[in-house]
Amino acid sequence: MVSYTLRGTIIFEEYLECHKALAHKRRLFVKIFLLVYGFGFMSYGILSNDTSLFIASIIILMLCLLYILIVSSFQFKVRVKRLWDNYPVAHNEFEMAIDDEGIKHIIDKVQIGNGWNDFVGFRETENLFLVYYSPQYPLIIPKRLISTDIEKIRNLLVDKLKNI
Repeated sequence: MVSYTLRGTIIFEEYLECHKALAHKRRLFVKIFLLVYGFGFMSYGILSNDTSLFIASIIILMLCLLYILIVSSFQFKVRVKRLWDNYPVAHNEFEMAIDDEGIKHIIDKVQIGNGWNDFVGFRETENLFLVYYSPQYPLIIPKRLISTDIEKIRNLLVDKLKNI
């Protein structure tokens, strides 16, 4: 039986990366919608043969691009930071045991044991393994806490869960 024990805390950058993974499709949809809206309005301004409407359409396209490229990322980070600040339990040290039976997670002396059947899947990001209780509720496993067995843990997750 293979068993891995991890101890540590989750840092804000990992929490942010988790939320980026959770919101990726939604944020992409909003950005595409704004881009299509901006170019659609610009096309309308061009076809109208009205100079003031054309200038307004260019301004609206620029505002859409500004939001897509700069504002949305900043706004997202601020929202996640607010969640982070309002969820102090996420800052606490935890212990996690991963083995053939499942994952045992201990935080604030509260033990939560879950068999592999309790999870719906997992996703790997650059710095995290996200093991999902449901499609919007993952258990965050920071890779920085895994010493040399990262490939073995990855293989265990692949064997036990589907990749989301």
